[in-house]
Amino acid sequence: MGKVLVALLLGLMWKVAVEAAIELPEHLKGPAKILRNTCKAETNVSEDLIEQSKGGYLPEDKALQCYIECLFRTVGLYDDAGNIVFDDVYHIMPTEIKEKVDAVTAVCKTIHGSNKCETAWLTVRCYFDADPEHSMLP
Repeated sequence: MGKVLVALLLGLMWKVAVEAAIELPEHLKGPAKILRNTCKAETNVSEDLIEQSKGGYLPEDKALQCYIECLFRTVGLYDDAGNIVFDDVYHIMPTEIKEKVDAVTAVCKTIHGSNKCETAWLTVRCYFDADPEHSMLP
C-alpha cells in the first residue's frame, strides 16, 4: 500500500496535465484521504495552506513543512541517511509523469535543512520552483 501511495503523491505533486489533471483511481481515493487527514491532524496545518499549493505556491510555514515531511515519512520516501528517494517507486509511477519526475529530481535531489520538516519543504519548494505549473500538494 505504501508504494502505491508514493506513486499517488508523485502523481498529485506533478499533475502533468495535457488536457486535464490525472484522475485519481477510485480505489486510491480512500487511502489518499486517510493520508491527507492523518498528516493534517498530526501537523495542524490548515486546509487553506494545502490548497494554496495549487499552481506552485508553497508558503514558508512550519505546519506546512511538517505536513510535507509527514507525507514523505508515512509513505517511506526517506533512505537511511535522510535523503528523499524515489527509486523504490519509480517503476510504479504513471508513465505520463516519469519524465517530469526525472527532470525535477535531477535538479533538486534532497535539499537538507535544519530538521526533517525543513528538508522536506526545501526539497518540495525546489520541485515547485522547477515546475510551478504542474505542482500541488496532495
